[in-house]
Amino acid sequence: MWARIANQTIIERIDAPRPIRIDDTLYPHVIFTVWSVEELREIGIVPVTVIGEASTPYDILEGETLTLNQDGLGATLLRFWQPGLPPVPSEVTNFQARAALMQMPGANPGPTLFDDVNAALQAMGGASWQAWEYANTITRNGALVSQMGAAVGLTGAQLDDLFRQAATIEA
Repeated sequence: MWARIANQTIIERIDAPRPIRIDDTLYPHVIFTVWSVEELREIGIVPVTVIGEASTPYDILEGETLTLNQDGLGATLLRFWQPGLPPVPSEVTNFQARAALMQMPGANPGPTLFDDVNAALQAMGGASWQAWEYANTITRNGALVSQMGAAVGLTGAQLDDLFRQAATIEA
C-alpha cells in the first residue's frame, strides 16, 4: 500500500499497484514493484505501514485513519476493529444442543436451560418430543427450535447465541 503526497499532504491512497497519472505523466503499474522506495518518493509516492489487524475473521472494520509520518518519508494507516460474531450454524448435533443448554442457567422448573427445555417439550409431547429425543441434528430455523424458544422465552438472538455456543462443543 502506498500514499501519494503533495506539499506534505496525503492526496491519494493507493491500495494496489495500478497505472497512475501524476501531472502530465502516466506511470505504469510496475513502478510499485520495480522502483525503489527512493525512486517512488521522488514522484511523491510513499509506502504505507498498516497498524491494527483483525483478531478474528469475523471482526468488522470500524474505521481507519491515514496520516503522513512526521519525517514525510512514509505514512501510517491505523485501523480500528469491532469484534464480530461468527455466523449462526444452520444446524448442530442433538448432543451439541443439549450440552449447550446444560451450560446455561434455567428459570423454571429446572436448574439449567436444558431442564426447562426438556420439561417444556415433554409437556408438548407428539412430534416435538420425538424430534427432541431422537433427531440426529437440530436445525436453527426448524419448527422444533421455534417451539422450544417460545416455550422457554428465548429471543431469536438468544437462540443464535446458543447455536454458536453449541457448534463449539465436541463430544
